[in-house]
Amino acid sequence: MLIGYSNNGMTKRNVEADYPPLAGEVFFDHTPTEDELLAAFSGRSAALAAEALARTRTVLTDAMQSHLDRTAQERGYDGILSLCSYATSTNARFGPEGQAGVTFRDAVWAYGYQIIAEIQAGTRPVPTASELVVALPSIVWPS
Repeated sequence: MLIGYSNNGMTKRNVEADYPPLAGEVFFDHTPTEDELLAAFSGRSAALAAEALARTRTVLTDAMQSHLDRTAQERGYDGILSLCSYATSTNARFGPEGQAGVTFRDAVWAYGYQIIAEIQAGTRPVPTASELVVALPSIVWPS
């Protein structure tokens, strides 16, 4: 039994020894080391970096979205979308709170995407989700 790797070493399957490889597929008779996969697939390093960046982006954007929703929920709204939907309300409380939510949401996403761009450029280390949330802008509720 052989192990066939393809897609920059990201996909594997077991094959019989006499089975012909598919285009771009490499066979190993053992579980290859990372160095062996890097040697076999010239695009593996870039593929791994892209995969790591995608995971980082998901973790950080999920943290930002959760922070936005939790902040709105502390004031009794279902989430940030609900809070922002009141931005044009004529109600003396809900209208200003909704506008504060829009301003807050914009500031959080602008800052968060700036951080992600810096990570991608290699100019900033990857923060944990908790570190990012602590660094995010705070909402300024109307008085």
